[in-house]
Amino acid sequence: MIATRVFGTRKHAERWLRDPAYGLGRQVPCGMLATRSGYEDVDRFLNQLEYGVYI
Repeated sequence: MIATRVFGTRKHAERWLRDPAYGLGRQVPCGMLATRSGYEDVDRFLNQLEYGVYI
């Protein structure tokens, strides 16, 4: 799971998925996963964090 790689532990990844994320417009990442576009937004954001690419 990419969130676990980015945040280091499953516990931290799960916490991030449940809390509003500033980089996602204060939306809750877990709730965004219900739609394809939301999933793509979360995936893109996690990849940006992982590789240090901030847009």
